Amino acid sequence: MNAKRMLTAALAALMLFASGCVKDPVNVNTDPTEAPTEAPKVEVKDILAAAPEARQYVKHPNALYPNVDYNDREAWNAYWDQEDLWYKALAARREEGKKVTSLSVFTGLMTTELVRENPDKNVVWSPINVYLALAMLAEATAGETRKQILTLLGSNDMEAVRANAMALMNAESNDDGVSASLLANSLWLNKRWSFYEDTLKLLANSYSASSYWGDPGDPAFTLALRQWLNDNTGGLLKEAVDNVELDADTVLAIASTLYFKAAWENEFNKERTSTETFHAPSGDIKTDFMHGTIGSMESLYYQGESFTAVRQALKSEANSVWYLLPNEGVSIEEMLEKEGLAFINSDKSMAKSGFIVNITVPKIDVSSELDLKEALVKLGVTDCFGPADFSPLCPNPEDLYVSKVTHAARVKTDEEGVEAAAFTVIIVERNAAPVEHPIVEFVLDRPFVMVITGASGQPMFIVVVNNPVK
Repeated sequence: MNAKRMLTAALAALMLFASGCVKDPVNVNTDPTEAPTEAPKVEVKDILAAAPEARQYVKHPNALYPNVDYNDREAWNAYWDQEDLWYKALAARREEGKKVTSLSVFTGLMTTELVRENPDKNVVWSPINVYLALAMLAEATAGETRKQILTLLGSNDMEAVRANAMALMNAESNDDGVSASLLANSLWLNKRWSFYEDTLKLLANSYSASSYWGDPGDPAFTLALRQWLNDNTGGLLKEAVDNVELDADTVLAIASTLYFKAAWENEFNKERTSTETFHAPSGDIKTDFMHGTIGSMESLYYQGESFTAVRQALKSEANSVWYLLPNEGVSIEEMLEKEGLAFINSDKSMAKSGFIVNITVPKIDVSSELDLKEALVKLGVTDCFGPADFSPLCPNPEDLYVSKVTHAARVKTDEEGVEAAAFTVIIVERNAAPVEHPIVEFVLDRPFVMVITGASGQPMFIVVVNNPVK
């Protein structure tokens, strides 16, 4: 059987296993020097080799029955039945979230390192998004290369990290018509290479990763990847997406996205928004501040040694926003090094309820585009950037290495709610590169940290705000 037929058969098998129909996968082992003659098209759907089944979501009753007549008993019964289904789905997500081993060590290490690398700058990143991308990279590697990644992820067991990733995907995936929390993963495969089907199957089943194949040297393949990234981040990160590039040396690109949108449980009154002063490291600036009151039933208040924190509820009920304000004279880096973010998801009993919080917070629209290579190297993940062990990925893994780890994220807030997005792209290339080593007044008018948590209690987005308007 020639290489073209073998690849066609392999792709057909991949389509079957994505639907759960293949029980005994056979490794793909075609000649990487031979390639099919068909050129990929720009449309993502035209180069799709395998895709997991689409998730089904239970709609929120307010999305299905937005204007129920008070006198219509039948409509109200339907509303309450849907509400019951929705709460059962929410409970199931929370149960999945309980399976997640705390990511606090990984989150704390990465946040501290990124803040250290970007002094006095905004830092926006998604721990969940990066965790999933690194977990998929670990699946494609072995030996010391995998061990270093797993250590940073807080485990020495690939199966434990895989279970963690699956629980995160199940807990944080939602699109109920009122709020959205959407995670997506994909693999972008060089058609001139062969890849083990069992590894691609594992990534599809455990990470819901779609597989796309084509010629990375063709600009159309890069455009297709950009299209996929934009589609799965709500177009919020278009400038960063436009900087993503593949080339002829690319063997594999791992892509992971997260899109989030939810309204405040109690929206801010736009009439109370006013222009006030934010004390940025670079100097005072004028910007719009929102003013609101968080009731005693919705708020949580925490007083650490070096900071004060307040939680604000969102209508999604699975998510919330934490604001962390360092004490006067304490930098965000010092705060993170002293106490970190563990209190958010490790022991919520540390936070107190029963406070009425008058909150003053600037509207923000902040973003970051980060090269994570330096931070990963400093945290012990080094081997993947040199000649790495990619033996689980393909039958000819010699001289493969990770050339780039790009992460971009953006968070916007206004009087109505929060919208955020993130993506991570890990590019694997051939030809090794050298290794590089009571009533609380809460006014956020100086640098602060904002954390959006999910159903698992884990941080979905972390925002270090040194300037709310840049």
